[in-house]
This record gives sequence, C-alpha cells and structure tokens, in this order.
Amino acid sequence: MNIAIANPILIVGPARSGTSMVARLFNEAGVWKGTTNTGNDENPFGFYENNWIRDGFTKTFLGMSGYDPLGVEHLPPQDYYALDRQSEMMLNPIIPQLLVNDGYKSNMPWFYKDAKLALMWRHWHKAFPNAKWIVVKRDREENIKSCIRTEFMNELAKDRGEEFWTNWVDAFLVRIEDLKQEVDYREINTDDIVNGDLITLENAINFCGLKWNEIKAQSSIHPEVWGKDKKTMSRLKLNMGMNLPESQLLDNIKSNIRRQLPQAKTYEKNNQRIAIVGGGPSLLSTLDELKAQVKQGVKLVAVNNTHDWLIAHGLKPSVHIMVDARPHNARFVQNPIKTCKYMMASQCDPSVFDTLEGYNTHIFHVANELGEKDILDKYYFDKYFFVVGGSTVMLRGIWLMRMLGFTKMDLYGFDSCYMDGEHHAYEQVENDECEVRELVCMGETFQCAAWMASQFDDFQHFITNLGDKFELNVHGNGLIAHMMNEGAKLLNDKTVTGGT
Repeated sequence: MNIAIANPILIVGPARSGTSMVARLFNEAGVWKGTTNTGNDENPFGFYENNWIRDGFTKTFLGMSGYDPLGVEHLPPQDYYALDRQSEMMLNPIIPQLLVNDGYKSNMPWFYKDAKLALMWRHWHKAFPNAKWIVVKRDREENIKSCIRTEFMNELAKDRGEEFWTNWVDAFLVRIEDLKQEVDYREINTDDIVNGDLITLENAINFCGLKWNEIKAQSSIHPEVWGKDKKTMSRLKLNMGMNLPESQLLDNIKSNIRRQLPQAKTYEKNNQRIAIVGGGPSLLSTLDELKAQVKQGVKLVAVNNTHDWLIAHGLKPSVHIMVDARPHNARFVQNPIKTCKYMMASQCDPSVFDTLEGYNTHIFHVANELGEKDILDKYYFDKYFFVVGGSTVMLRGIWLMRMLGFTKMDLYGFDSCYMDGEHHAYEQVENDECEVRELVCMGETFQCAAWMASQFDDFQHFITNLGDKFELNVHGNGLIAHMMNEGAKLLNDKTVTGGT
C-alpha cells in the first residue's frame, strides 16, 4: 500500500457541527474527496462524505454488527470494537480498493469525513495508525439546535425533539473525547472559522502537510449560511443572484465555462486604491468626490449599469463586474470599451458573453447552493475559486476585488435605501414596483425594499467577520454609510472613555 493511501486525513465531529464545511476547505486545499452527494437547502455546498466508503464499508459494517447503519437510533457501545484478527487483517485492503473503484490515483492525499467515524474510530485507528485526525468542534447548544431544526435529521429520529438530540450529540462527544486520547489529531472550531478567526484551520492544514492559503480559505467560507434554517436558506437562495430556475442557472454555467475564458484567481495584496461604484441614488451627489479621486489615481470598478453611467459622465471604468443571471441584464454590456476588464460570473446569461466577445473578459464563479460545484470540479479539475460575500453584486464585488489583491476600497452608490423616493441614480424599471418598508438604524429611519434590507444585513455580517481584511470608506449619506459612520463614532467614544 502506497504512503498516501496509508495516511488518510479523517474528519470527525457530530452531525451539524460543520464537518462538511471543514471537508470542503480541505478539498479546496488539494485533498482528494472522491464521489460525494451534492447539497440541499440545509447543507447547501455539499456533504463531502465519500459515497463508496460510507456505503461500501461504514454503513455495511455497522449494520452487520447489529447497529443502526445511519448512526442515529441504536448506537454501538462507547468501547465498540468488533473485529476479530481475521477481519482486522481484511479492513486495511477494503478501503484502498474502494478508493481505487472511485477513481483514486496513486499518491494523492485523501480524506474521509463522516460523523460515524466517532462510533468506530478504533477500527480506523487500527487500520490506519498514521492517519491525521481532524476533530470538528462547534458550540454544543448550537450543535443541538441545528439538529433539531434540520428536517432530514428529524426524519431519521422520528421527530423526537430536544431530549433525543441532546443525548445523541453527547454520545458522540464522549466518544470523540476517547478518540482524542489515542490518535494524532488537531481540533478545528467552526464557530471561530465563520467569525473570521482561522487559526485552528491554519494549524490543521499545516498539521496535514498541506499548503495554507488564507485568501482561498476565506473564499470557501460562507458565514451568510451558517446557523440558518431551511426557510431562511430559501430566502438567501433568492437573494444570491438565483432569480432564475436552478436548471437555467446550471445550463448557463455549463455553456459559459466552455468558452475557455481566463478565470479570476487570487493575488497578493497591493496598495492600489479602487472605487467600487454601485448604482444607489447617492451616486449623483458624490460624483465630484469620485472624479477627484480618479484624478488622484484611484481606479474605477463598475457593477451592472454603472458601467454606462460612468462613461456617460466622462469616467472610464477599469473593471466591470456582473453577477445577475437574468437575460435582460445583457443590456449592461452593450457599450464595452477596450480599456476595461470585464469580470462576469459564470451564471450570467450566455448573451452577456456573446456581447463581450473580443474584449478583455474574465470569468468567476459564485457559490450558491446548487450542483454548480460538481460542474466546475469536472471541467476545471478542482482548479477554481468561489467568490463569496452575500446577496448582491456589490457585496460579491468587494470580495472579488479583495481576492484579486485590492484592500483599499472606496464604495460609492452603496446605499441600501431609497433617497428622495429613488432606488437608483438612474432609471432601472425592474425595481420600480418593489414594496417599501421602514428600517431603523442607530436613531435614523430609512425606506428600504426587501433586497436593500437583505443587503444591509449581509453587509453587517460581512464587515463583522471580514472587516479586518479591508480598508473601506463608504461615501454618501445612505443607510450603509450611516451605519459605518455611527459605528465608528461609538467605537471612538468607547476608546476615549475606556469603555468595553
């Protein structure tokens, strides 16, 4: 047996502790996963649990030993070890053969992620004594709550509620404590990860002999979906540019990636200041500020319709970003210029790319909760990056430009509210009929459409978790600028007075 097969990375934690997210991060770091199930509303980016090993060994072995193959109902005892000498000698060849059957190639690092590893860790430790174990930890109460609100988990447990899931999580945790006394492991705290503290993840990646890439890791973490129930995930699904049928979005991706356009990729940080220009109504009143910055060497990044608006006002964007998949948004690229780099999401309508043929066009990929990852994995052989950030093109644009190495950003037209009854600085009929509601922020009342309120919520989460990665300056007097300015005042007041 070759060295790589003999030294797997084994990822374990109770279900709903974040093991899928951790497995995804290891996959992004170059570790082979094999065939796994795509995601659903409650695990949107995939389960990352190798189907061949899970079905060909783990579930079969538990079932043959008289226990629940799903690891929910009738669990093995805490000291479970059910191998006689002959079976013990057989275990080691079984897993490598399953890997080969799944397409594994020699000398690739590989992982197996499964909560049920906690039930039969002694078997795996005996078969793979040099394995690197990754123990996934989440706040116990939040772990239990996640089990309770997850439909497919409750179907397995026949809706028995909090007491059942409390006992179940505790049963896994006590077995994991036993495991930690015997194996070579590192622990990852998923609560820390989604709150921007990646130290346990970095330590675990280095522990496994992999190359640490902070930007790539950040692009694979999605704080906006952490801890959300199915209803909220459905709302996020509508907000994240997914305003077409899922099949149409996937067809767009399949079509556009075949154009063999260069992909957006990560770059080292640079000192170039940029201005990302959204279409909020304050853009009109801040135009002079924007022009002054351009004279000082600031580069312009347009999103959606601000491309043509900037050109009409004597300003040429260096970058143009689009995410929205609806066909009518092709009108935003009807007047391309040779000096602009067009960064288009792979889910955009193919007509967008048709219009930009012959121009400097790059493609990037938005992480939603569809089967887009499987499509991209097969086409790019896992060599691509997802752009995270939230529900709108401005939010995605901020993170995309950070991924490209820019940290110093001025944001224009990023209001998230109506101003003088206008939703944009220019005509955009799609938003004319939006329902308007009031939103109170730090003593001020703003008029907002639902998408504006969602963008505001996402930005708060975004800036809380990732704000130290940027130097952001929001111009204008909209909702987001008000929140940033008042928040800065509060922070200064606490610093001056010694508050905490």
